[in-house]
Amino acid sequence: MADFVSRVWLFRAGFFLLAGAAGFVQLLPLDIGPDDWVPGQELVLVMAFAWVVRRPEYVPALLLAAVFLVADILFMRPPGLWAALVVLAGEFLRGRRARAFAATLFAEWLLIAIVLLVMKAVETMMLLLSGAGHAGMDVTIMHLGLAILFYPVVVLLSERVLGIRKLHPGDRERS
Repeated sequence: MADFVSRVWLFRAGFFLLAGAAGFVQLLPLDIGPDDWVPGQELVLVMAFAWVVRRPEYVPALLLAAVFLVADILFMRPPGLWAALVVLAGEFLRGRRARAFAATLFAEWLLIAIVLLVMKAVETMMLLLSGAGHAGMDVTIMHLGLAILFYPVVVLLSERVLGIRKLHPGDRERS
């Protein structure tokens, strides 16, 4: 039991540190091209979704909210809008976890793509309704496409490198 609890907290801290590292790299004043082409926060988002589908206890809603609220503030986005959408999408995926056991990677990828599309559409509508500035559609579509394309890569890295696999009902936690 203690091994399981320490493993959960280790992965929570790991998620927090990976998200922080992605944000730090994105904020560095490196001249590697246009600022809009680096999808750092989208990679954190697909990592969060991959972990929520596989092991939801590793990424609780409060951790998602905290990480993406800090990202909203650091990247000067409307505070809380994207964080709220991420938490809602994460809880939607967490609720569908029972059905995700039998799903293939392609079906899971399609579900994540639909969730990401809905999230971006809601964010764009909310920003348009409030009159807040938002990125152009070309940047939005590029980031969305990269996030969708990178999802299987993030899943494979999470499974192969970090050992974050789906636990089926009846499976026991391995330390």
